[in-house]
Amino acid sequence: MSVNLVVWSWSKKFDTPAKRRKLQINFSAIREVWAETGDHPSMGDFDFADFLTAVADRLGKQKTDGPYILERYPRSLCFNLPSSKSQEFIPIIGGLARKFGLNAAEF
Repeated sequence: MSVNLVVWSWSKKFDTPAKRRKLQINFSAIREVWAETGDHPSMGDFDFADFLTAVADRLGKQKTDGPYILERYPRSLCFNLPSSKSQEFIPIIGGLARKFGLNAAEF
C-alpha cells in the first residue's frame, strides 16, 4: 500500500481562502479532477527546483525502493510514499511545501 501526497501552488484565481470559499472549491473536487487529468484549474505554475532540492536534502533522492517515488505533472508533483513511512514523511514534505508557499494534500 502507498499514499500519494500532491504538492502545488495555488493559481491567482484561487490564492486566498476567501477566493476559494467564493468559488466553492474543496479538496474533494480538486482530487477528483486531478486524478483524471493530472491537473486542476486551482493549480498555478511554479518552479519546483528549490523545493525538490530541500526534499532531497531532508529525505534523500527518489529511487525505486524508497524513500519515495516522484511523479511530475505540469503544475504539481505527486510523492508516492510507502504507507509504512507516510506518517513520518507527510509532515516533513508538507512542512517544506509550506516554507516554499506551496500546498500539499493526500490524494
